[in-house]
Amino acid sequence: MIAHSDHGVLLAGDRREYRLGEKIGEGGEGAVYLVENRPDLVAKVYHDFDYTRAEKLDYIAGLGEKRLLQIAAWPLSSLRDAENRVVGFVMPRLDGWQPLHTVYNVRIRLQTHPNRSWKFLLRAARNLAVCVSQVHDKGFVVGDMNESNVLVDHRAMAKLIDVDSFQVHIGDRLHGCFIGRPELLAPDLQGHSLEGVARTVEHDRFALAVLIFQLLAFGRHPFAGRQADDVERSLESSIQQGHYAYSRARPGPLTPPKHFNFDFVSQQILDLFEQAFDPKSNRRPTGLEWFSALRSLELNLSGCQENPNHRYWAEMDKCPWCRLEEEGGISLFPNKICSDNLADEANLLWQPIPRLVNRFEVLPEPVWVDYADTTPAKLHWLEKLSSGSSTIAIFILVMGFRSIVDGDRAFLIGVGLVALLWSWPGLRNEPKRRRLLRANRKQNELNLQYAGTASREVFEARIHMLEQKRDVLKHVDEATEQVRQGLIRAKYRRQLNGFLKKYSILAADVGPYGGDQLASTFDRGIRTAADVTKEAIDQQPIGHSNVLISLLQWRMQLEDQFWRTGGFQLGAIEEQRLNTRMNKEIQQARRELREAPEQLGAMIDDIRLKRVELMQKAEPLQATIRELGPRVLAFELLNKPKETRAIEEAKVPHA
Repeated sequence: MIAHSDHGVLLAGDRREYRLGEKIGEGGEGAVYLVENRPDLVAKVYHDFDYTRAEKLDYIAGLGEKRLLQIAAWPLSSLRDAENRVVGFVMPRLDGWQPLHTVYNVRIRLQTHPNRSWKFLLRAARNLAVCVSQVHDKGFVVGDMNESNVLVDHRAMAKLIDVDSFQVHIGDRLHGCFIGRPELLAPDLQGHSLEGVARTVEHDRFALAVLIFQLLAFGRHPFAGRQADDVERSLESSIQQGHYAYSRARPGPLTPPKHFNFDFVSQQILDLFEQAFDPKSNRRPTGLEWFSALRSLELNLSGCQENPNHRYWAEMDKCPWCRLEEEGGISLFPNKICSDNLADEANLLWQPIPRLVNRFEVLPEPVWVDYADTTPAKLHWLEKLSSGSSTIAIFILVMGFRSIVDGDRAFLIGVGLVALLWSWPGLRNEPKRRRLLRANRKQNELNLQYAGTASREVFEARIHMLEQKRDVLKHVDEATEQVRQGLIRAKYRRQLNGFLKKYSILAADVGPYGGDQLASTFDRGIRTAADVTKEAIDQQPIGHSNVLISLLQWRMQLEDQFWRTGGFQLGAIEEQRLNTRMNKEIQQARRELREAPEQLGAMIDDIRLKRVELMQKAEPLQATIRELGPRVLAFELLNKPKETRAIEEAKVPHA
C-alpha cells in the first residue's frame, strides 16, 4: 500500500491516471485526497488492502449514470496501484456541502446559517427521501445510513456519501454492509451482531424515518423522551421495544419532552411515523411516500406575522415557533437584520430622485390675486365727501318719518333725501364690494385646494418622507439600537423606579445653601429620587428653582448609573419582534424608494394638471378682483381712521 502522507502518488483509473494531491480528510477506512489538475474530483484511498473490494467498486462505478451522480457522491472509477491492486476510487468533489446533523442541530444552524427557516429543513428531508428511493430502485441497500453520511447544500439538496459501503448483490454474491449506528438500527437489528447480516430496504426505511424526524424536530430522537414510570431505558432498548415517545396510536412508557408535542406537522406525516416506528409493522413508508407527504406539507406552509422567518403548517391556529421560543427561551429561527450594503443600496435607489426634483422646479407657480394688494383707485372729491354719509342719511330719514310734528317731519325727510343723494356714490359701491368679496372668497377656496394638492409643500413633503426612508437604510444599525434602548427602558421601568426609591432627596448634593429648601421640598411630598419629576417640581415654589434644577440633575445621574451597571437586555422573543419590526421598515423603505421615480413622475404630472385646472377656474374670479378691487379698496381706506389711512396710502401709489 502507498504511504498516505506522501503527495504526488500516481494511481491508475479506468481511462487515465490520477496523481494524489493534499490530504483533506481521514476516517476509519481510509483517507481522502485532492486530485492534481482536477479540482472537480477527490480520491479515497483505503488504509488496508482488501481483494474483495475490486469487484464491488468496479460494479458500482459502472452504474454511475447521471441520476445517481445527482443523489450521491458516486464512485467514477476504481484506483489501482503499481501492483494492479484496487486501493481506492475517485468521486465528485462536494464543496460547500454540510453533514446532515449540522443542518438540524439548532446551535450549529444558528451559528452558520441563522436565516434558514423550517421550510429548509422540510425540503432537506424531502430530498433525502428521494435519494434513498433512487438507491433502492437500483438494487442497493444503504446499510450504514446516518447523519454524517448525508450531505446537504445551500439549496437543501441532499447527497449520500460512502457509496462504497452500500450493500449490493452481484450475481449470487452478497457484498454486505456490516456496520451501523445503534440509534438508527431497526428494532430487529438491535442487540445483534451485523457481521454477515443481509440488510433490507426496510432497515433503510427505519433509519430514513429517524433522520426525517430529527430534521423536522431539531435533532430530537423519536425514541427519546420523558419516562412515565421509574424504569430506566436505553435508547437501543426503547427502539427494540417500539417505545415511540410521540405515538398517539400506541401510548407507552415514554412521553414527549415538556413543551414539545410534535404537533406542528400534518396528520399524514404523523401517520407515516406511526407506521415506520411500529415494531409490528411489516412495511415501513418508502422514500416516495415520504416525498409525497413532505411535499404536500411544504406546499401548505404559512408565514408568521411576528417573524417572517417562521414558516409552519397552515392548518395550525398559531405559530408553533413563537410558542416554543417563548417557552424555551431560545430563538429557533431568528429574524436577523442584514444591514450589509444597505447604505450603498440606499444611495443607488436615491440616484433618480434629484432629477425629478429638478423637473418639478420648472413647473410654473400659480399667481393668486388679493384685492387688498391692488393699487387703490383715485376717488373724485364728491365720492370722498359722500363716503360714509349713507348711514347718516338713512338715520335722518327714519327720524323724519317717526317725527310727531308735521313741520319737523317734512324738514327731516327733506334733509334725509338730500343726504341720501349726497351719499349715492358710496351706496353704488356696496354691490360691487359684495361681488368683489365673493370672488375673493372663491379664489381663496381654490388656493386652499392648491395648498392641499398641488403646492410645492405637497411635493416637498413627499421628498422629505423619501429622505427618511433612505436614512432608514443608511443608518439601520443606529436606528435599531435606538429602538432597542427604548424598549429596554420601557421593560425595566418598574425596576428603575424601585432603584430610585432607595435614594432620599435629603442625601442629594444641591450645594451649600440648599439644605433648608431641600427639607422644605421633602415636606411637600418629593421625598425620593423617584418623586423627582418635572411635573412634580413645576408645582413647587419658584424660589426653590436652583435646588429643583439640582435635584433633576441628581436623578439623571442615578438613572445613568442604573442603566450603565444593570446589564439590561431584551429577551429572545423581544429581540425577534424588534428584528421583525426593523425588517418591515427596511422592506417598506426599499419598496417605496424603488417605486418613488414612477410615483414622483406621476405626481408631477398630476400637480401640473391640477394647477392648470385651478387657474382656469381662478381666471374669471381674478378678473373681477382686478376690475373691482382698486375702487373698493379706495373706499375702504377712506373709511379707516385718519392715521391708519395715511400710513396705508403712503405704501402704494394711486392709480
